[in-house]
Amino acid sequence: MRRAAMYFCCLWACGGATSERPPDGGIADAPTTEAHVDVGTEAGWTQCASPGGYAVCGGPAMCSASSAACGQCGLYIGPGATDAGGSLSTCTNTAWTNYGAAQCGQMCPDGSVCVAEFKPSVFMCAPFELGVLFAMNGATDRVRYADMGAWTGEALPLPATCPTVQGVEVCGGNCPPCSNSGDVCTGRSPLHPYGFCAQPNTQGPCSAGTPCSAGIGCLTFKVEGSVQTLADKYGMCLPSSLCTAVANGLPGGATCSM
Repeated sequence: MRRAAMYFCCLWACGGATSERPPDGGIADAPTTEAHVDVGTEAGWTQCASPGGYAVCGGPAMCSASSAACGQCGLYIGPGATDAGGSLSTCTNTAWTNYGAAQCGQMCPDGSVCVAEFKPSVFMCAPFELGVLFAMNGATDRVRYADMGAWTGEALPLPATCPTVQGVEVCGGNCPPCSNSGDVCTGRSPLHPYGFCAQPNTQGPCSAGTPCSAGIGCLTFKVEGSVQTLADKYGMCLPSSLCTAVANGLPGGATCSM
């Protein structure tokens, strides 16, 4: 019981913080790290479900696969998983179906993270809330930010100003939305405080050092050294001019392979 009490210590008592709800669909009053969670006081959160209706099944807490919140449990990883939440899976309920996930590298929309929902080798775009749930249930290693940077539980940044980057439309957080309604704002994370606007692609993910096709570059973000190898496998295909401009000018750093 003492261990559980320490695990679910209150955000305020442990010195944590909550964040205001950003305009892109980030979370208000969400637990920000797996050590700073109080499912009894954080409005709408339980061990197995989030305020937005996302839910998980399995894992060390044995979240129910037949609960009303879950709907239907996805495929378990099964025995031999290397993390404490190895059997954890995403519930394919209404909230998850409406989210319409794509594989990371195909431009996760602003406010998203990347989660290996069914097996560690495939990361999918997911709502921030789902990333929190995975971390709460022992599967921190299966969560990354949209740039594939390591999960820390830190809320997405909301800088007060937006920089001007030559050849790039900066977006995300408090920045204006993309001017072209068909564009996706992507890439914002603690290491990359601003996203950029681009047309959705269907070629990704691509790998660092390997261009997507003629005139198309592969953009990979610079992240922590411990996870850079994985991030280099989840690049996104961009027109060469945009790929180069983002790599040269977007705060946080990136590489464009041509």
